[in-house]
Amino acid sequence: MEAKPYRITQIQESTILLRLRCGFEVLFASNNGECRIEEGFERFVAAKLRHSPLAFKLQSEPVLFLNGHVVVNSLVNNTLFRAENGKEPRTVGDVLPKVAKKTGKTKSSSSMRVFDVETMEVQGQPSTESVTSPTLSSEGDLSVATLVKVPVDAIVALEKTDEASSVHAKLLQGLMDHMELIRFCMIKFKQAGKVVAVEPFHFRPLNNEYIVTTYYPTGMDETELETFRRSLHVCLELPTNRPLFRRGNMYRFNDTETRGGYLLNVHEGHSTVSPIGGQLALVQGLYSYHHYMQDRFDDNGWGCAYRSLQTVCSWFNLQGYTSKPIPNHRDIQQILVDVGDKQPKFVGSKQWIGSMEVSYVLNNYLGVESKIMFVSSGAELKEKARELAVHFENQGTPIMIGGGVLAHTILGVDFNSNTGDVRFLILDPHYTGAEDLEVILKKGWCGWKKTDFWDPMAYYNLCMPQRPSVI
Repeated sequence: MEAKPYRITQIQESTILLRLRCGFEVLFASNNGECRIEEGFERFVAAKLRHSPLAFKLQSEPVLFLNGHVVVNSLVNNTLFRAENGKEPRTVGDVLPKVAKKTGKTKSSSSMRVFDVETMEVQGQPSTESVTSPTLSSEGDLSVATLVKVPVDAIVALEKTDEASSVHAKLLQGLMDHMELIRFCMIKFKQAGKVVAVEPFHFRPLNNEYIVTTYYPTGMDETELETFRRSLHVCLELPTNRPLFRRGNMYRFNDTETRGGYLLNVHEGHSTVSPIGGQLALVQGLYSYHHYMQDRFDDNGWGCAYRSLQTVCSWFNLQGYTSKPIPNHRDIQQILVDVGDKQPKFVGSKQWIGSMEVSYVLNNYLGVESKIMFVSSGAELKEKARELAVHFENQGTPIMIGGGVLAHTILGVDFNSNTGDVRFLILDPHYTGAEDLEVILKKGWCGWKKTDFWDPMAYYNLCMPQRPSVI
């Protein structure tokens, strides 16, 4: 059976993930300038994985998995001691701490937990009758001549009821599966007979109940990887009109609460149950929250539309549509000068921008088209609820709205078609405080607003970015 270029890990809310990140050095011989990749991996797996006393240790806890054994206690002077009662834990739930890190972006995210694991080599095998005190040394250098460093980022899914004695075998199998993924990638993308460096990526496409892991050649452009990515879409029966396996789509484990210091998806701290009995239509995917006074830059009183634009740009970045950085205020101003919308003196000023300027920047900087919705008064926005819901269902992008002297970001609508009642999910760029999710949610800087939130005397323009059809 032909090897697959990816690995699927099924997950659910009760899943416990062990994440093994390590690096190995593999010897590759050459014959007439052709790197013998298959032979190198076969030799490595046989020597290092099948017949080597490799152990796995939780990074944050004194727990060691070794040849079907689980040893829980502390490491003293690099020596392992068994628990006082001499009994091994029976289930995964007995081993792992009661309080674990959460994967996800906010307090409302999944209860799925993740533990980091590291490899260790053991000198001296424990017997099945009594466990001695083997000396441990961190996984490191091997005595070989010409080596290539290969990174491993393997995940293994467990349930609390799984036998603790099975964890070592599962981790070892996961490690071997990843060596196969690396081998596949190196063979597929080898250049002039030479082995290429690779890097691991995890993806959770469309927030499905599985994680896809694959390896890409380091530094290879997304355009060069398009055919390979498309094959992943086809194999997994996923849509081919949006990126799901670009580097920007990678799944984030423990570090998803912030990205570069910015909070992600702050709205997920709110309930998804409609208080008005309506149908919720929300932004799809990830975005980062940008607001006044961030980046050590004082834009209080004039930069709200710039910050809303940054939030929109972050969405396209985090969905993998672009690898370009989030533009700062000066970048945005320079773009508007370059497209002929503003005079050169605009750069470095504190002049406001509106929805039209936001659409110009998105088009010029990211190649993103936008629809502009014109509303003659804030009261009229209620009549646009159905159209806004369609936007979030089909496009899923944040909407920048400007009216009067204020700009905001709309992240969703709650519309009851029977009563006509509407709520708008607003992300407010006028916030000037720290990245404190609790304050932001409790004080309403991100929250559901009634129609009277909008000024009935002001007209509004809405910039509605359209999702490009790319893979």
